[in-house]
Amino acid sequence: MHYYQFNIADYRKDTQHLSQIEHYIYRELMDWYYLDEKPIPKITQRVIRRLRLVSENNQDVINVLEEYFTDTAEGWVHGRIEREIDAYHRKADTAKANGAKGGRPKKPKKTQLVNLANPEITKGKANHKPLTINHKPIKEGKSSRFVPPCVKDVKTYCDERGNSIDPGSFVNFYETNGWMRGKTKIKDWKACVRTWESRNTLPASHDEQRLVL
Repeated sequence: MHYYQFNIADYRKDTQHLSQIEHYIYRELMDWYYLDEKPIPKITQRVIRRLRLVSENNQDVINVLEEYFTDTAEGWVHGRIEREIDAYHRKADTAKANGAKGGRPKKPKKTQLVNLANPEITKGKANHKPLTINHKPIKEGKSSRFVPPCVKDVKTYCDERGNSIDPGSFVNFYETNGWMRGKTKIKDWKACVRTWESRNTLPASHDEQRLVL
């Protein structure tokens, strides 16, 4: 391993009693262990040479080894470092396997749980909002003036005024020349009825009649 995490707080808590040379020895032994990924050799002289120490520091090395390492047949073992090395290799093996399959597997999509007894009751909030504004009803008020009238509406209005306008002809004319053109909507179809009434005649063609805007 060429990298490992170092927790300063944990290290200081466990080593606050060490001398300066013992601090140096412990840190050097940790780096050595992580880099070689194997226990520290038992041969003290070899350890002294690799740590660039002198024979007078033999006891310092022994103190650190006996306090933080375990003497085994393979050498001086550090339990925490062994666990971190093992975790590092397992993670590397997983990444290698995923790479051979084309990359890290995708996480499964979360599905919404449905209450089988009552499908309308679910574990989460369903999105009931419409995707468009097409579901909104036409508001009453000024905007209702732009709704094309039906024959019945025109007939009722004509009866109220007592004129002889043909409701069906008027509706056809209104939709063709006013409402259906989109950009120039008739502001008030009743005003158009009154215009027809004042002229007391039906137009010969659609082009001969101008709508009141």
